[in-house]
Amino acid sequence: MVDYLIPNETQFNVLFPGERIEDVLKRYLNKFIITLGSEGAVFNNGEAIQEVPAVEVAEIFDTTWAGDAFNGALAFSLASGEMLIERVCFANLVGSLSITKKGSQAGMSTLEMMEAHET
Repeated sequence: MVDYLIPNETQFNVLFPGERIEDVLKRYLNKFIITLGSEGAVFNNGEAIQEVPAVEVAEIFDTTWAGDAFNGALAFSLASGEMLIERVCFANLVGSLSITKKGSQAGMSTLEMMEAHET
């Protein structure tokens, strides 16, 4: 009864002990996204597992809020009408940029910051 479930890899192992990520993703198409830290994120679009690689950053200061940043960005992007892959890429960028500063507020990206990173 949720639109999206987005655990990180550790939370996935608690929710689905002993199960493989690939097997669980096959059961929850376009609804289950797993964040994998420096490995990015994965989900199943109904045809295949989509891997969204992590965005490389120069320095890592604080990873505490990366999942919150990812989830907030995904929620924001839901209004865009884009395909889920674009939404996850957007959220992944926000999550990746969030680790480049100390603290949750300082690490939150603005659209201008994201556009500057993409160029």
